[in-house]
Amino acid sequence: MTTTAELIKQLLEYHGCIYEENIVHPPNEYAKQLMVKILDGASNLAEMQKRQNIITEDIKIAYEYQQNPTINTNDLILFALEKNNQQLNDQSKDQTNYGARLPAGETHKLLRPNFQVIVKTQPDQIPLVQQQMEIEKNSNKQQQQQQQAPKPGRKKINIEMDYDQ
Repeated sequence: MTTTAELIKQLLEYHGCIYEENIVHPPNEYAKQLMVKILDGASNLAEMQKRQNIITEDIKIAYEYQQNPTINTNDLILFALEKNNQQLNDQSKDQTNYGARLPAGETHKLLRPNFQVIVKTQPDQIPLVQQQMEIEKNSNKQQQQQQQAPKPGRKKINIEMDYDQ
């Protein structure tokens, strides 16, 4: 079971502070300012997270500990989670909802495209189906011509010769 002191130690170490025998040595000003902001408490957790790269659990735990330093760690975490869930439910509903549906009056915009496809054909062009039919007819004619052609070696040759007298 984690004690509140160990929890605060982990919180400080996570944000770049060195924790040693109840003495906090901030290695830089940013970490120091960050801890001050966390321990001052955040009235709006989501807004604070936008300003600082802080995970929600850290803010909740630090805030609740600052409000009640004698609280048990497990109770602290449960209380913080409960408070966060309540806050999320209390927030306005105008935020992006990816599961949202359009109002009934707006759905027709999805069904009807906002562009037209216009196909222009020139009158002298032969449609593709007709071209295909002509190709098939021509190939049939060629096959018939090949079949009707006399076989080689059986050609009848008429030779007319004029004799000089």
